[in-house]
Amino acid sequence: MPCQITNDSGIIWIRLSGCVTVGDITDGLAMLEALESSREIIPPRITDLTKVIDVDLPFDIVKRLTSHRKVRTYKNAYKAAIVAPHAIHIGFARMFQSLMLHPQVSIVIFSDLASAVAWISEENAPA
Repeated sequence: MPCQITNDSGIIWIRLSGCVTVGDITDGLAMLEALESSREIIPPRITDLTKVIDVDLPFDIVKRLTSHRKVRTYKNAYKAAIVAPHAIHIGFARMFQSLMLHPQVSIVIFSDLASAVAWISEENAPA
């Protein structure tokens, strides 16, 4: 499955792999929103792109898919780390980061998983 979402130790893990398509992102967003709505507090998340080999997502479609999240009011502020170790990952991560500018969401891009986990785990880091 190209998009797996799990909740482990208080962190939502979003793991993408293979060739990521519009359908994968649509399905992933639906799973993510169901998980968020079932919780009293929205936990931080780490999106891991290390196993993505290609991204078939035009900008206008990603913009449309993220537009409703951008205007939502969330239950709480939260942090979102994106692990993007290669140029293809960084481009996708930056596109998502720019489209999801939101006062309750802090999105930071990391080149490795350890740095992302460390940032998410920081107690005093701004959300």
